[in-house]
Amino acid sequence: MSTLLLAVSLDRRICEPLILVHREGPLTDHLLQRDIPFRRVPEQWILEYRARTALRDVVRLLPATVTMQRMLDHERVDIVHANDNRMGTTWGPAARLAGCRFIWHQRTRPVLSRRMRFFTTFANYIVCVSDYCSTPFRGPGFLDRVSVVDDPFCRPAGLSDKVVAKALLQAKLSVPSDTCIVTFAANILPHKRPLIFVEAAHHIAARSTRPVAFVVLGNADGPLFARMQQRIAELGLTANFHFLGFCNPIEPWLRASDLLLAPSVEEGYGRTVVEAMLTETPVVAAASGGYCEVISSGTTGILVPPDDVIALAEAALSILENSAYGSSLARSALDFASRRLDVETHVEKMTTIYRKLGPVLRKPA
Repeated sequence: MSTLLLAVSLDRRICEPLILVHREGPLTDHLLQRDIPFRRVPEQWILEYRARTALRDVVRLLPATVTMQRMLDHERVDIVHANDNRMGTTWGPAARLAGCRFIWHQRTRPVLSRRMRFFTTFANYIVCVSDYCSTPFRGPGFLDRVSVVDDPFCRPAGLSDKVVAKALLQAKLSVPSDTCIVTFAANILPHKRPLIFVEAAHHIAARSTRPVAFVVLGNADGPLFARMQQRIAELGLTANFHFLGFCNPIEPWLRASDLLLAPSVEEGYGRTVVEAMLTETPVVAAASGGYCEVISSGTTGILVPPDDVIALAEAALSILENSAYGSSLARSALDFASRRLDVETHVEKMTTIYRKLGPVLRKPA
């Protein structure tokens, strides 16, 4: 989403984006629905980013690298902007062979293995989404080509009144009108801490003065999801949990929630947290990673120690049991996100980097 907001907002007098996509899925669906031009390129080109990559994998991709270089030459590309580590690994060598400038966009906190150091040598510039992500790049060889640029966000248009949105979701879930809605928006992955969410839900449900529904937005499958379901059943919370799957756009669901719980650790930034802020939904999050840069605890949300179930539940209850407090946090968060994390500021900063890398850009860029 950050990448697309940049691509569709660039000043076409300066550069023209050429969006390349390797895999079919939610991204291509999104692009097609919004009539955003893009080009499909082979999935087989991807060099997966792993701690160890066999030499045979690199050798296998040498012909693809030459093909990618020829594509970049043919399209007269000036800058290749890779938006995750796999794309950095895949496109860095081809970009440099084609004489393009190459931007490595780091969205997680990296471990600077020898492999990563090697591939980042292809980068003319490294953009990090937070100070947390940039910390490993503060050593020799990086300082003059690394900067932090906040992700861009648009305040969603056309959202229902918050009371109306909540009533619609309550009806969808078939729960009473006095039910609180606490949302967990993440795929079921270890660092997202879904089991911490379940344990916190147990304490919230036991102490809340009103019934509580726990909504999970995101892909739910695999062994960890099975463990999550088992623990929900053991705690007698099966009727309280509602798995709605991957939702795009997510903002209407966040708008309908009383609270977003974000127990994830080591998030590079925390896009969903800001999306909740822009829907005026208060947030309780783990004091970890990029969350600490997005949330000012007690002002724009509440931060609690990572993996502290009781602290997470108590903070949630302080909002659920005091709507005025929750509304105050939500208003401050909306003001912060609207002022600091707007698209225009992001585009201006990225355009400055583009200009720095090449004073005259050829189209398409």
